Amino acid sequence: MRVLRPGGRLLVADFWPMARKYAAHMGHGSLRGLGPGYWYGGPWLGVTRLHAVKQG
Repeated sequence: MRVLRPGGRLLVADFWPMARKYAAHMGHGSLRGLGPGYWYGGPWLGVTRLHAVKQG
């Protein structure tokens, strides 16, 4: 987030446990599961999208 200009967006798609850690570390952002089309390894480890916008 520190390299983004104000209003800049960060999009990350990763396995859900990691995406949750990223959001917790940053303190903001929205998480959304990407569904069965993005199950790399099976439904027990789905991919989640993290979307954050730098305020400023």
